[in-house]
Amino acid sequence: MVARAWRRPSPSMIVALVALFVALGGPAQAQRLITGRQIKDRSLTDRDLSRGTVNYLRTTPHHSVGPLQLKPGAVSIGAIGAGAVGRDQLALGAVGPQRLADSSVSGSKIADGTLQTVDIGSFTGSVAVDFAPFQPGTCQQATANPTPADAAASPAPVIADDLIFVSPSVGWPDPIVVTGNPGANNTLRIEACYVGRSGDLAIDPPSTVFRYVTIDSP
Repeated sequence: MVARAWRRPSPSMIVALVALFVALGGPAQAQRLITGRQIKDRSLTDRDLSRGTVNYLRTTPHHSVGPLQLKPGAVSIGAIGAGAVGRDQLALGAVGPQRLADSSVSGSKIADGTLQTVDIGSFTGSVAVDFAPFQPGTCQQATANPTPADAAASPAPVIADDLIFVSPSVGWPDPIVVTGNPGANNTLRIEACYVGRSGDLAIDPPSTVFRYVTIDSP
């Protein structure tokens, strides 16, 4: 018998053998044959991967990005989709006056009906007043201690330079005009004047609840 010298398999033979093993064993066999060491860096593209694998790699795992992974200013308004951040995504107290830039919140960014008088007023509340009967062309005045919209505000709000709005409840007679003005010692003055002519009958309005709100003016 003549001994034959051993020859190293050619590259084409190795590829053929790998193809045979893959055909016989499927992906499981290929997983054992092909490892990270056999794959050249950056040699694979998304065309070499299944669609499910590509989608998985492009998806950011939940809670994988936190404050430590973000640089200051890394997320801008343009990077946040419309409606992506709502009330449920914000922790209590997460957004306060010190975290909002000047003019960053405009009317277009506030949903209709979300602001109440307590959100925009320096003072807000109501007071019951029972005026005496009014003669035509006469005025009367009532004084009240207004309630601050934010009792914990520091410094305490001052009504002296506020815009004041006063509105009587239903049943108030139309000929009697009501206005609000700041009074001494941080009080509210409610002015009521009967716009009538000589000879008109006197009007005795019922005890009425007046709602008020004051807005700080520059």
